Amino acid sequence: TKLTTGIRSLLLMKLHDAVVRVLVYPPQAAYLQLHGVVILVFSMTPAGAIESLHVAKSSGYPLLDHAAVKALQTVSPFKMANHYLQKPVELTLLIRFS
Repeated sequence: TKLTTGIRSLLLMKLHDAVVRVLVYPPQAAYLQLHGVVILVFSMTPAGAIESLHVAKSSGYPLLDHAAVKALQTVSPFKMANHYLQKPVELTLLIRFS
């Protein structure tokens, strides 16, 4: 079964909220006033495991890219996934540092 747009949006919203709660703005990046957007692409299993994670669009700053990846990895396994997924799906998550 295909993931509906509404279910995908709800899952991504809950996932984004969880990532933002654990996201650490690197002190050096804050000091240098680095800002940017990182786009992560990954697969998520119904058990909430994050697989095949990669940076699809860099912020332009490795410090920020690494912080975004680390935050997503920190919330894995994402326990709520089993409420939304019946099979693994590819997802895209945007993380903004500002």
